[in-house]
Amino acid sequence: MEIRYEVGLSAPHTHLFDVRLTVVGIGSSQLVFQFPSWTPGSYLIREYVQHVQDVSAADVNGHPVVVTQIDKRSFGAAPKDGFLALSYRVYAHELSVRTNHFDDTHALIVGAATFFTVQGYEDHPLTVEIKPPAGWGVETTLPPVADTPNTWRADNFDHLVDSPIDCAQHENENFVVLGVPHRFVVWGRGNYDLKKLRIDCAKIVEHAAAIFGKTLPYDRYLFVLQAISGARGGLEHKNCCVLGWHPNKFAPQKQYEQFLRLVAHEHFHVWNIKRIRPKSLGPFDYGVENYTRMLWLHEGGTVYYEGLVPVRAGVITGATWLADLADSIQKLDATPGRKHMSMADSSFNAWTKLYRPTEHSRNNTVSYYLKGELVCFCLDWEIRRNTENQRSLDDVMRALYAATYPDLPGYEEDEFAKIVTQATGVHVEDFLRRFVDSTEELPLEQALSWYGLSLSRTWTEEAAVERGAWLGIQLESASSTNRLKVTSVDEGSPAMMGGIYAGDELLAVDGFRVDRAALTDRAKITDPGTVSTFTVFRRDMLREITVTWGSPPLDKVMVKPRANANEIEKSRCRSLVGQDLFNSVSPL
Repeated sequence: MEIRYEVGLSAPHTHLFDVRLTVVGIGSSQLVFQFPSWTPGSYLIREYVQHVQDVSAADVNGHPVVVTQIDKRSFGAAPKDGFLALSYRVYAHELSVRTNHFDDTHALIVGAATFFTVQGYEDHPLTVEIKPPAGWGVETTLPPVADTPNTWRADNFDHLVDSPIDCAQHENENFVVLGVPHRFVVWGRGNYDLKKLRIDCAKIVEHAAAIFGKTLPYDRYLFVLQAISGARGGLEHKNCCVLGWHPNKFAPQKQYEQFLRLVAHEHFHVWNIKRIRPKSLGPFDYGVENYTRMLWLHEGGTVYYEGLVPVRAGVITGATWLADLADSIQKLDATPGRKHMSMADSSFNAWTKLYRPTEHSRNNTVSYYLKGELVCFCLDWEIRRNTENQRSLDDVMRALYAATYPDLPGYEEDEFAKIVTQATGVHVEDFLRRFVDSTEELPLEQALSWYGLSLSRTWTEEAAVERGAWLGIQLESASSTNRLKVTSVDEGSPAMMGGIYAGDELLAVDGFRVDRAALTDRAKITDPGTVSTFTVFRRDMLREITVTWGSPPLDKVMVKPRANANEIEKSRCRSLVGQDLFNSVSPL
């Protein structure tokens, strides 16, 4: 039996892929073709089939074969004489790392958004031929088929989905780390220095590999960068990643360091979630949600290491690492939902919560990326402090890798605590109960102090005077109309207690019209406890609402070396970040 795909890129202005799926050497029983509803790494049912059109089938002579739609993502057709060709078109005009894109400069072919699978034959080898416009290159980590131009093979459907295909006139740089070839390709243009990116990426790869015994789990790796306005984020794959970044945000240094964190994040996933994974995350069922309570470790933990690996590699400064950690703490402080949702629940409900935010989300949810990073920081501390800094989360990651890849089918989620104990000797059941399975506040001050670091929540005297009073609302992004549309209201805030709703349009305060600047100015000169009348439109009806202004929360967080840190604490910090923060960052 043979399964082969062809993707034609002949009409960029239509944004349509022409796809043909041919099955040869099979009986006459009806085949069921199913289209994926989501892609691994992005936990949302995206209903990719909405972009499919013009589905038809033919026999070996080109004669039509009846195609019957079975459900929203499934089609049936019967082969004739052991042959069936299913043809269809896919609309591709959404620029992101997880969706198809096709125009006159570029095509990103995302497997889950492009290819039907043949039900019952998901594990069968297959080939894919790409027909790009003249002059375009094709970048993928699929192995090429010998002596067949623009044709690649995949071991099975999972392999195909895990191997995005990027077509364009790319810039590129090649480098080798630990004897393994790596390739960095760019579509777009911007203020990046590709040679510097090559050098810094190599350092990131090397220091990530150091955690796992200075070995890499692949025989080659591909970075694909979309340097295009509006692009941001990344999506991991076993042997590659797709990155999106604004073309003019590779400088200044602070923005460049944030990009390097993105690189480190997606690359670290080659271990954490692509190979280290719970059994529920692979092999995948592409038609329904695949649930896990461990995304706090696999995504949040990867955020933790996206900071640690670059600082250990020396491509971001210790000051940047501290500032980023403080920023995460501040964001968690500003999330009322942390009091209502555990990390286990946040992970499990990613499909309906994180990827489907509402006006109330900040009040009843918390991100497993955000809090997961800080849980892993505290878990690392819990292990280190109970082993006199002889064991760490690095040991846990190595143990998970050894326990789950390549021969084993992933770990059972309720085995995680046992694996930690086997790797470190530390029992973490109570830690997980308090900080993963419930909503107890994290012991951040204690953890930081153990490393000789201080955490402060404050604001400068000048900022406190200038800031004045607080409402606790978020407003729609500034627009040409300058309307003040309330998008969400913080739980327990003066605005919520006074009766301002999400969706209200603020018009005036105490009889004076306000725009964005005027509202900010009013807050600065208002004392907490002041009672004001807010005039709003609610469902196009004029309302007056009485609100008592509150005191602004402590939203300035700093993490700095402690001036009186002792040598043991300094040594612990060096073992964590690989740098001496105490000689490079001003103490608190």
